[in-house]
Amino acid sequence: MSSVKNQMQEHMRIFKLLKQIDVLMDNEKYRDIIPICDKILKIDEKNFDAVTYKAIAFLSLNDFKKALAHFRKANRIEPNHYEILQAIACILFSFHQFDEAREVLRKAAQIEGGEYSSFQYFKFRNCNIVLEIVDPSTMLAHHAWIWDLVNISPKLLDSMLYSISGDVPRDLIDLKIQSVSNSYGELSIVPKLDLPDHKEFYAVLPVIIPPYENNTITLRFEWEEPYRYYIYFIPTICDNFQYTLYFPDGFDFNVKFSLIDTETGETKLQNQPYKIEKLDNKTKVFWEFKNPDPKFNFRVDW
Repeated sequence: MSSVKNQMQEHMRIFKLLKQIDVLMDNEKYRDIIPICDKILKIDEKNFDAVTYKAIAFLSLNDFKKALAHFRKANRIEPNHYEILQAIACILFSFHQFDEAREVLRKAAQIEGGEYSSFQYFKFRNCNIVLEIVDPSTMLAHHAWIWDLVNISPKLLDSMLYSISGDVPRDLIDLKIQSVSNSYGELSIVPKLDLPDHKEFYAVLPVIIPPYENNTITLRFEWEEPYRYYIYFIPTICDNFQYTLYFPDGFDFNVKFSLIDTETGETKLQNQPYKIEKLDNKTKVFWEFKNPDPKFNFRVDW
């Protein structure tokens, strides 16, 4: 019991020191960051955040050799961190070490998902995926992904990676993307991949999420669904899952629910019961699940 208590005390000490670093970063006081990183590394010599901040501080001070050494150390701690590999490659290019830089970039290109794996770092207590048909003529739908999640890792996290797709080519700005935390307000959206029918982006929190903290984070965007179906994949462990559709009055719908096996690609139509609620000017249709199997994608046709 005392060991667990000591670990939590260490996590909180590290968390407070990292908050100090955030303030110094905002004020570009890079020299002051380095000794604070060293304090963290005395507590946890393999603390990824401290090593990375130290690398960034040296880079900002134009000490590229020390920056590269610390980015390499960060890479040894987390070998598949996309941004760290990119930083290493950039410095190697500046040193004219082109062959190694290209090899590092090839490795970075093979990494899918960017910084954080949802399976490894998050658990959803509740997840509600909502589509509301707002224009039946174009099938424009308002989407909301409501994640009630917990940081189950010992790491301090500051962002989430989202991946969304649509049937109609759209510019990123036209999707009206917004992400909001119940604890910290609106999150900044940082694009990662912008293709006509597929987008990836980070939702960056204004603060770092400490270990074991719970947050409700809502992503909202608009995209047409002319083929009248929508697929969603639960990216992590989930206690309760709800899939919700809203239809305007007079809209003719015939809902079908299917599961898609992510290993075989096979789609299986399910006789899954749903609930209907009549609201003002619209109808709510929803499904509820306990502990859904993350092996399957959820598909709803209407």
